[in-house]
Formats: sequence, C-alpha cells, structure tokens
Amino acid sequence: MWWFCVLLLALGCQSHSQWQCHLIKENQGTSKRLLYCSQDPVSGIDLEFIESGDDLAIYLQVHSYLSTSTGHFLTPEGKIPFMASPHQGQQRVRLLEESGKILLSLLENGTPFTIELSGYREEISPYNFHSKPRQSMMKKKWRIL
Repeated sequence: MWWFCVLLLALGCQSHSQWQCHLIKENQGTSKRLLYCSQDPVSGIDLEFIESGDDLAIYLQVHSYLSTSTGHFLTPEGKIPFMASPHQGQQRVRLLEESGKILLSLLENGTPFTIELSGYREEISPYNFHSKPRQSMMKKKWRIL
C-alpha cells in the first residue's frame, strides 16, 4: 500500500506546461488557439494566439483594468518597447504587427524573457513551445492582424 502513496505523490508533483492548444470549429473552417496561462492570477499576463487561415492575432490579457497599451519585452540583450491595441473592457490588448513579430521571434529562439505591461509582469518560458500541436501552428508565416 505504501507504494501507492509514493506513486500518487510523484504524479501529483509533476509539472505541466503552461502552453495549451485548442481547435475552434467555425462555419468557414477550423481555427487554432494557443494559450500561455499565467501562474500569477493577480499581476500576471496571459498570451493568446488565434490562427485563422493565414492570419494570426496575438493578444495579451491581464486580470484587471489596463491603464496603457504600451509595454516592454525584457530580454538578456535589453528592453524592447511595444505598442498594442486595447479592446473593450481594457483587460486585453492585441499586439500590433511589428510587436507580434518580435514576440514570435523571442519564442522561436527559445530564450526566456519577460513582458511588462501597465504594472503587470510575466516571465515567459518558451519551454514546451515547440511541442507537436504547436509546431503545426507556429511553423508557417502569417499576416499578423
């Protein structure tokens, strides 16, 4: 019986990926949604990628009101400013094209980085970013909306 407790404890301590991939069925076809869920429910930032055909929209979402739609990517090489387009409710912003390209290149390079946005902060780990469900989504070139 003790081996069952050890097994249960070992399985309970396994870490899981913060990356989640979902298919979205639509009338015109199937879209894909890739999420990076923050582990900090108060001051974290969630990432959301929505692919539809050759288009890709990238969103940042916080858990309260955003006072600005400008932020920074903090990398080992320095601070990279970005602009985003706010959405209704002021909890979500869509990255503009150039900012989206920078974010994708940071993820594809595999180096951890930090996003700062209006008092919110998220350390992004590209670990598991290239697993099979995401590879099919991330391997092509899009028009970033």
